[in-house]
Amino acid sequence: MENRQLLEAAAKTARLPSTQWVGGKRAIGYLALESGREWNPLHDDGDAFRLLASVPLSLDLVDGVIIIGHEGKPIWTGACPNDNERLASARRAIVEAAAFLAMRT
Repeated sequence: MENRQLLEAAAKTARLPSTQWVGGKRAIGYLALESGREWNPLHDDGDAFRLLASVPLSLDLVDGVIIIGHEGKPIWTGACPNDNERLASARRAIVEAAAFLAMRT
């Protein structure tokens, strides 16, 4: 799934007000919220944390493995390659898990 699709599905899960994609296919891009604020939890720690809390999802990092849970059950698991990539890996895991929830409904 491309970043745009991930972000749109995650925004749906988070029940964000209507959004509009800004950026080209190869651009990083972001969603513009009704408030005019940019939203991209793939690149912004604050957006990722708010998404994590709004769904709600849980995040665990155990021995280099990221585990995202929902309602007490793991729904996403992936490796965290190294300390330098930990935040980026956690943000992507949160967005992918939220997108997964959107596809289930």
